[in-house]
Amino acid sequence: MFFLIWIKNNNTLVPVFKKIMKGYKKIILFFLLGGGLISFIPPEKVLWKIFQKGNSDLPDNGIISIGIDSLNNKWVGTDGKGLGRFDGTSWKVFTAGNSGLSNNSIYAICMDKNIKWFGTHGGGLVSLEGDDNWEVYNMENSDLPHDWINTIAVDAKGDKWIGAGDSGVVRFDNQKWTSFNEKNSGLPNNIVYAIAIDDKNGIYWFGTESGGLARYDGTNWKVFQTSNSGLPNDWVAELAFEDSILWIGTVGGGLTKMTGETFVTYNIGNSGLPNNSVYAISVDEKKFKWIGTGGGGLVKFDGDSSWVVFDKSNSEIPKDFVLTVSIDSKNTKSIGTWKGGLALYNENGIE
Repeated sequence: MFFLIWIKNNNTLVPVFKKIMKGYKKIILFFLLGGGLISFIPPEKVLWKIFQKGNSDLPDNGIISIGIDSLNNKWVGTDGKGLGRFDGTSWKVFTAGNSGLSNNSIYAICMDKNIKWFGTHGGGLVSLEGDDNWEVYNMENSDLPHDWINTIAVDAKGDKWIGAGDSGVVRFDNQKWTSFNEKNSGLPNNIVYAIAIDDKNGIYWFGTESGGLARYDGTNWKVFQTSNSGLPNDWVAELAFEDSILWIGTVGGGLTKMTGETFVTYNIGNSGLPNNSVYAISVDEKKFKWIGTGGGGLVKFDGDSSWVVFDKSNSEIPKDFVLTVSIDSKNTKSIGTWKGGLALYNENGIE
C-alpha cells in the first residue's frame, strides 16, 4: 500500500509521509481533513501468485502433489526434482541428495498431525517428523508391497492407507502392514489412485485405474462400475468428501456426485465442466468444489448450477492441466499444474 499525507503550505501541497507495502497496486483516493489533504492509496487485491522455476526456487514446473501443514506451509512434490516447501516468503528444497528423501519423484503428500508423509515413485514411503527426522519404508526394510506410491490417506486412528503401485492398497498402523489386492480381497483393480475415508462410519473408498470404485467397511467390499451403477467411467483419479456426499473425478467421464448409491454426473455435454478428465477435487469452507482438469483449467463449482472456469485465456493460471489442488486455512488455493508450476489463488486477496 502507498500512503501519503499532504500538508497545504501557502497553497502548496507538501508530502510529509510515505509508506509502501509489497504486493499492491496504486489507486488514489483523496480526503480533506481540516487544513491538510490526505492522499490514501488503498490496496488493490492480489488474487494470483505464480511460482515457477524461472522466477523462484521452485525446483521444477511439473507439480504432481501438494500438502499444506498446520502452519500453512505449502509442500510441493515434483516429478523428478524433489520436494519444495514454501512458507509464504521463501522456498526450501529437499532432494535425495540433501535430505532423507529416498527418491526425487513425489507423487503423494499427506499430513498426519506433526508428521508429513511423502509417497515417492521408486523410493517407497517417507515420513518426516520435525525438521530432520526422516524415515524410509520400502520393499527391502518393510512389508510395503511396492516402492511406487500413488496416494496416501490417514484415518482417525492414525492408520495410513497407501495406494502402492500395481500391488493394491496397504494399511500401515505404525507396526503392521496389511495388504489388500485383487487376490485376497474385493478390491477390483490393483492400481489405486485415490482414497477417501469416511471416519464417522468407518468406510474406506478406493478409486482404481480401470476397476471403478470400491467401498470397504472393514469386513465387506462393494464395487461400483459402469456396468452396475451410474459411474460414468471405470478410471477413478480423485475422491473427495463433502459431508456425506462423495465427489468422484474420472478420467474421461467427468465429475460425479454420489449420494448414497445415487450417481449424478457432470460433463462437458450437460454442464459448465470444460474437460471430462478430473484429476483434483478440493472442497472449501463454503462448500465450493475446486476442480482440476486435464486441459480445461481450474473450475469453481457450487454443487448446483454455477460453474466458474479459470484458464489461460481468462486468468493468470499458467497451464490448463491441473493435477492437484489444496486449500489452506486462509482459503488460498494452491494449484499444481503440469509444467506450469505452482499457482496460488484467493478471490479475497492473498495475504
